[in-house]
Amino acid sequence: MLSHYLLHTVTSQLALTSLSYSIRYILDAREMPILSMLEKIRCQVMNRIYTKQHEAKHKWTGTICPKVKKKLDRHIEIAASCMVYPAGGGIFSVTDKYGTNIVDINVRSCDCRRWQLTGIPCCHAIACFRHDDIRPETMVHECYSIETYMQAYGYNIWPVRDKIHWEKMNGVDVQAPIYEKKVGRPTMNRKKNPTELEGGTKLSKHGVMMHCSACGSSTHNKRTCHKYSDKNMTNPEGELEEYDDPNILKVHDV
Repeated sequence: MLSHYLLHTVTSQLALTSLSYSIRYILDAREMPILSMLEKIRCQVMNRIYTKQHEAKHKWTGTICPKVKKKLDRHIEIAASCMVYPAGGGIFSVTDKYGTNIVDINVRSCDCRRWQLTGIPCCHAIACFRHDDIRPETMVHECYSIETYMQAYGYNIWPVRDKIHWEKMNGVDVQAPIYEKKVGRPTMNRKKNPTELEGGTKLSKHGVMMHCSACGSSTHNKRTCHKYSDKNMTNPEGELEEYDDPNILKVHDV
């Protein structure tokens, strides 16, 4: 169960990174004609794959990716301040300044959940590795290895010859769509959902249930609240009510 959740979480993060670059390429070329747009996107992706291959082959060293190695080194420094108490069978109790966590090396889990969520051993797990003479690099999830990285960028996108060399097909001629010029400056922003606000940083209150500030009911607001209106009628404008002092009615003996 943990391995399935870990694999799903880590691969989702990597897929999100690749998707963000794809969207950036589309945004850079979306104003071009269709053929020019596709050609620019293809060239950008082709160049990115070659750059990643060259970088991994000639610049990277070790077994895991450099950014993951930096995070692992940071965890190794923090692990020096942890106290480890072995319980046997690959289970440890680790104490730091924030509290105590239980580490199970066999299932690669820690109570802080950093190891399960990221696939990178936390400082508590690394402190246990020192006790059993285990290299931290060997306990990092395989998706962060350089070998897996090279498999992901192991394919190539080849260049396309100029259109003057394209073979002519006896198909239907595709004509450009009829263009109707609209009045005014063309819009550049996307069409927003009706629930989104036009500019600004505040969130929309669409779908939020409002409550009366006077009685707390969700069926009306303060303006139509009967309790609030009755209170104002008995005491308009918040004036203090006057009461007769019973002492002035008493007759004092002389």
